[in-house]
Formats: sequence, structure tokens, C-alpha cells
Amino acid sequence: MHASGSKKRKDDPKVVVKSLNNVYNCPRPAKNRNVKSPWLATHYEDRIRIQPTWKRSAFKSTILSDFNSEVSRSTCYMARKRAIDETQGSYEEQFLRLRDYGEEIIISNPGNAFIIQTERASEEELPRFKMVYVCFHGFKVGFLTGCKPFIHLDACHLKGPCRNM
Repeated sequence: MHASGSKKRKDDPKVVVKSLNNVYNCPRPAKNRNVKSPWLATHYEDRIRIQPTWKRSAFKSTILSDFNSEVSRSTCYMARKRAIDETQGSYEEQFLRLRDYGEEIIISNPGNAFIIQTERASEEELPRFKMVYVCFHGFKVGFLTGCKPFIHLDACHLKGPCRNM
């Protein structure tokens, strides 16, 4: 920018802009404290719903290219976890719906069997999952009429946050 004062009157405080180069070429800083996991989870929720196994490194580079902001790996992890919990529900919510799933199995075919067992250490505690038994009517009839082999799972241990069950 080039500006100068009035040539006619020296005591005049007005300034006249002669030329202006209105191009801003300073880079934005890559660190932004306002890019947090809740905001990232809501912003990328649709993409995470479509691609729940999105790698943290790819997520981090996408944030860098979209917003020119660097975030930590833990922020990417928490954002993805929040978005998945929002779309799919947490493990606790899914286990609370297990009895509803069993009712739907029985309603869809009355010959099906669904048994779930839980246990409580005390009356104050929430029930803890112990065992589930599912038998589909078609498998039962096929086995009884032709003694056909079927898949049997015994002591199938859970993986993830619900280990040792």
C-alpha cells in the first residue's frame, strides 16, 4: 500500500491511498486449539458411518488438507470413537438391546429359541451378561430329521472391551 498526505495543506490529517496491492500471502498456522474431537466427530460423522475402519493416519491427513490444522492421533481416535458411538451405539447400549433382539428372533419364527442368562453380584448392580443360546427352528428340524451336521460353538470368548466372558 502506498499512501501520502495532502500536499496543499500540511496540517490536514487526511491520507490519500495512491496504490493498493490487496493480496494476502501469509500462511495460516497449522496449530488450531479449537479443532477438538466433538467438532470433528459431528463434521465427519457421515464419512465415518460409511467407512468405520478409517485409519487414524488417513483421518489426520484429511483434516490437514481440509482445514490446514494439525491434530494429535488421540484426537483423531476420540473423534472416530464418538462418531461410531453416535451412529452405532456403545457396547453397553447394544447389550441392553440384546433381549429385544431375542424377541425379534422368536417373533419372526415361533419355533426359534432364544435364552439369555445374566447374573448379579448384588441387587444394586446392573445385570452382567453370562450366556446366550440361539437355536433356529430350521436347524433344529433339519438336525432331527436327517441328523445333518451343524456348526457348534462352545466357549466362544468375546473380544474388544468385553473380554473374559
